Amino acid sequence: MFKQRVGLILFSPVFFLIFGGASISSRAATPPLDLTGYDQIRYVSASTGSNATGEGTIDSPWASVSSAIYRLEDASEDNLYAFLVASGTDANDFPPILMKPWIHLYGGFDPTTWERGTAKHKTILLGKPGKPILRGADHIVLDGLIIRDARPGLSDTNPPIKSGGGGIKFRSVSSVLVSNCTITHNEAGSAYQDAGGVSCIDSRVTFADCIFSENRTGKNGGGVYGQDSDLEFVRCVFKGNSSTNGAGVFLLSSVASLQECDFVDNESITGGGGLCSHRSSSEVTRCRFTHNEAFVGGAAGIFYDSSCFFSNCLVISNTALGEGGGLALSGDSFHRLTNCTIARNKASVGSGGVQSYGSAYSLVNCILWGNEPNGINLVDATPSVAYSVAQGGLPGIGNVDADPMFVDPENGDFRLQQGSVCIDSGSPEFGRGLPPRFLVHGDFDGWVRIWDGDGDGQPRVDMGAFEFGSSAKVGDLTSDSGIDALDLFIAQSVWGPPTGVGTVYGDQNGDNRFNARDLLILEYAWRKLD
Repeated sequence: MFKQRVGLILFSPVFFLIFGGASISSRAATPPLDLTGYDQIRYVSASTGSNATGEGTIDSPWASVSSAIYRLEDASEDNLYAFLVASGTDANDFPPILMKPWIHLYGGFDPTTWERGTAKHKTILLGKPGKPILRGADHIVLDGLIIRDARPGLSDTNPPIKSGGGGIKFRSVSSVLVSNCTITHNEAGSAYQDAGGVSCIDSRVTFADCIFSENRTGKNGGGVYGQDSDLEFVRCVFKGNSSTNGAGVFLLSSVASLQECDFVDNESITGGGGLCSHRSSSEVTRCRFTHNEAFVGGAAGIFYDSSCFFSNCLVISNTALGEGGGLALSGDSFHRLTNCTIARNKASVGSGGVQSYGSAYSLVNCILWGNEPNGINLVDATPSVAYSVAQGGLPGIGNVDADPMFVDPENGDFRLQQGSVCIDSGSPEFGRGLPPRFLVHGDFDGWVRIWDGDGDGQPRVDMGAFEFGSSAKVGDLTSDSGIDALDLFIAQSVWGPPTGVGTVYGDQNGDNRFNARDLLILEYAWRKLD
């Protein structure tokens, strides 16, 4: 939860950058845990600690997380605690672990040296019959933990209620970060409960670099269930989860952002093998959906007045036993798909690529190829399809019916070969109507969009999830794989109106100028790396 504070003062066209700590480009890929911002540090070790005689110190640790947290009453914003938990299986002697506000829980430490390495030193919080493993609180961090084998059953209220959330339960909490955690082999307590892995109700939670695998429920949300919540998923993997709806993620009356996530081998009995949305809004960017299965919407099902924006996504080799092998869209809300590659998906009836029922949507700069029995099937829908490749052809400006020439689709490489009809054939207006937060992500690999792929001197966005030939990261004007003060000072030199000749250096959105909108994209890129 500690981030560099970056202040940008703009005196057009001169910038001054004021920042604390090292620049983005000099940061390590996996920085060591910084404990300088904590007021209190406590130690827990299942193998060397004691709940009876331990003092929570490095020389005398406690033995279990639940017992350690139970003892604390003074954690606050002005007295922030870090708990360092050594490798081993936590005893969890008072399940569930009841987190308290302003406590940050870090796993992955050697119990002797207290050096950290989450891959080598695995900290496991193990489930016990009839209880979830952990209940959340405001302003907490969970990092470097393995949450597994929960079977919560009925609640402990009187009368008991069926309450899901096999591994972790968040209810009416905010400012929560779950990072570098593996949530695996958890189940909801019965066939009537939501959430096998994590339950989020009326909560604001960010998940970063987490793995959700082999979690299951007989109802909704095998990996994560979100209701009335604001959720963010960054670089998360959802693999092998199962449910009735939304085996990876299920959203109900929620808002969600998913960035650079993988949905693989998830299976739903009814809707949305990877992602399922009911009355919710979602932004899905640079995500990959492969080998997921459902009756409707093998990769994702966006239903019941939900809205979605998919950009720079791969939807590959998913299956629907009914309709919509790739995506199923329905309801009165608006859906937008931009620069997505939707290929080799299968359905028994309707469309193998995109199935739409009574919805309005925009599909621009996309590739629909090799889907069975077809790419798009519309039922009372009002689509706008433009500048896209669609097998069999589709009406609309800039649409073509031609082999996109993938590099090696048999082995999962859906980048474009030189000479592809998709290169520099996307919308000439691309980027001008999109907020900077969408452009900052670049293509599926993170490379700059709007690149001169065909060498004619006029850069233009490609169709599909990959930009052919692009070799610069968004915001990185110096090509040093980082975004720092030098990039902003270089941007100063190109600030100004369009020249009308050639390409303006530093232009991030294809309008042939460098101005405040490009600066915002740089700023988003900076914060994205933080």
